[in-house]
Amino acid sequence: MFRSMQKLPFERPVYFTRQGSLVERVSSVDEAAYYLLHRWPNPSGTAHEAARRKCREVLAKTCGEGAAREAFIVAVAEAGMTIVER
Repeated sequence: MFRSMQKLPFERPVYFTRQGSLVERVSSVDEAAYYLLHRWPNPSGTAHEAARRKCREVLAKTCGEGAAREAFIVAVAEAGMTIVER
């Protein structure tokens, strides 16, 4: 069964730059999944697929939010975006 539309928060949000100086903030598995599916600049690559898979696994309760966060960070780097520490 699919979880209801509740937020599945990351321990800490992920901040990254996209298109110059615009800083994006993703603070939950739900936001990461949406970003990966609908706002990703280049929806290909092994890290992108791995991050999408981790988001699905969290929703299926087979792994924790931290694993999805880490996979999302790797996908950000693969896409040429820069993580911003906050």
